[in-house]
Amino acid sequence: MGAQDGIWNRETFFGCRLFLKMKNKRLNRQSGFTLAEIIMVIVIISAMVALALPRYTSVFEKTRSAEGLQVLEALRKAQWSYYYEHNSAYTSNIAGLDVAIPTMDNFGAPTVSSSATALATVARTDGSYTLRIADDGTISCSGAGTICSKIGF
Repeated sequence: MGAQDGIWNRETFFGCRLFLKMKNKRLNRQSGFTLAEIIMVIVIISAMVALALPRYTSVFEKTRSAEGLQVLEALRKAQWSYYYEHNSAYTSNIAGLDVAIPTMDNFGAPTVSSSATALATVARTDGSYTLRIADDGTISCSGAGTICSKIGF
């Protein structure tokens, strides 16, 4: 006999009472994260950032180098025009070229040379590397460490 007959016996009464007591304990318990759980999440996120950051810095530097490459290509074409107009000679004076060079954010003022192996040169404003372009369009990079290989040169 049990609760279905409308008669409460001791087991049913105490079982129900125990159930209600456990239910109230669960309702009274505050929900949330412990300090250890929060610290663990912060450690995992920090590790992920530490692994991804070097890859993103080289991507950003490659994007910055595009500005210098664009100027170098414009100077190479201007040098070629000068070469054909002035008896097969390049100029070492940037004012002699028919080109307007805008102020660059990531590179200093470009320089030109009469040498076919380095028609134009731009140096990064922080001094980390220098880009050069030859008359055949070959671009070379010189800099400290592995920065040139990271940006693709």
